[in-house]
Amino acid sequence: GCVYKGCFTEATGMRALSSDVLADFEGMTIEKCDDFCSGYTLYGLEYTGECYCGNSLNEGSVSAPEGEATFLALVMHSDLWRI
Repeated sequence: GCVYKGCFTEATGMRALSSDVLADFEGMTIEKCDDFCSGYTLYGLEYTGECYCGNSLNEGSVSAPEGEATFLALVMHSDLWRI
């Protein structure tokens, strides 16, 4: 299953996750992003229509208080992986 990990900032000079991206401002859902990123450990949603995938956060991305991060939601596919 998936585990919500909270909000994170963007990395230094790049996205927090940068392996793959899907943009759909008309129909993005958590389920759609989860499906799209199924081959990765992590995924995140931003601006209600952007989905980013990766296996680790890029350098400089750190946890941020809810509502203060530019990266709104980070989810991991396996609860065995820890940030």
